[in-house]
Amino acid sequence: MHKDAVWKAKPDCKDMQVKYAQAAATFGVLKDAWRNHTMHSRIGYDEEEAEHIFGNVKMFMRKFAALGLTS
Repeated sequence: MHKDAVWKAKPDCKDMQVKYAQAAATFGVLKDAWRNHTMHSRIGYDEEEAEHIFGNVKMFMRKFAALGLTS
């Protein structure tokens, strides 16, 4: 996005770049911490752990939705 002239012309491109970067970082943590091991049958979770994971993913999705990202 930082090389796209259309993107750079947006008045809030710097703010949006920070928000995208934060969302990407959070997503990477979720993926590495829980998704990879679960999807590749390396580990399972009990109900309490699953609720904790769900809460973290829910928080991420709320923040991501609040960005109001459009193409």
